[in-house]
Amino acid sequence: EGYDPRQRPWYKSTVDAGKTILSAPYLASVGGLVVTIA
Repeated sequence: EGYDPRQRPWYKSTVDAGKTILSAPYLASVGGLVVTIA
């Protein structure tokens, strides 16, 4: 509830880059280390 992906760092980085990006590894809110392709 209240989740807005446009507020996530990976989304903002993608918009700023203007292309597909691979994020740096980060801890997911549900646990575990993840990367995002956006």
